[in-house]
Amino acid sequence: MAEALDKPRRSVLRSLDDTGLSRRDAERKIGRKAFVLGRLARAGIAVPRAWVLDATWFETALDRALPRKHDLKSLVRLSGTKAGDERCARAYEEMLAQPLDGELVEALNELWEQELATLPRGVAVRPSLAASGPLAGAAMRHLHSLVGLGDAQAVAEAVR
Repeated sequence: MAEALDKPRRSVLRSLDDTGLSRRDAERKIGRKAFVLGRLARAGIAVPRAWVLDATWFETALDRALPRKHDLKSLVRLSGTKAGDERCARAYEEMLAQPLDGELVEALNELWEQELATLPRGVAVRPSLAASGPLAGAAMRHLHSLVGLGDAQAVAEAVR
């Protein structure tokens, strides 16, 4: 029964302990932070319990939310220009207006109920940059961690 409950979560969120076991766990797919933490954990170094959301979930959300001519490469190329700033602002508003994928929300709720709800200090959501090159530099200024999150809805909003 517990395995049936975990199935949606396993297809979306994976334990950090399960990363690095296949080619799909390349740094560009799970992000540098998750990649390095996974390697440290496999080397026997203590790291906090963590779960990984594959970059494809973010890419899919972007494809669904971004307006025409607002694809990520175009936004990065125009970064620092007036047109780029305007497009970035519009893209950001569009992304926030889109609901999170239902499967992702379900997986986060299950993870909260089964593993995270009892943590006395809440949880942290830390982005792990999955891009490299000029895209990484442009995206770096938008990354931030949220800590002390006390419910599944706060975690879902932080993932957004």
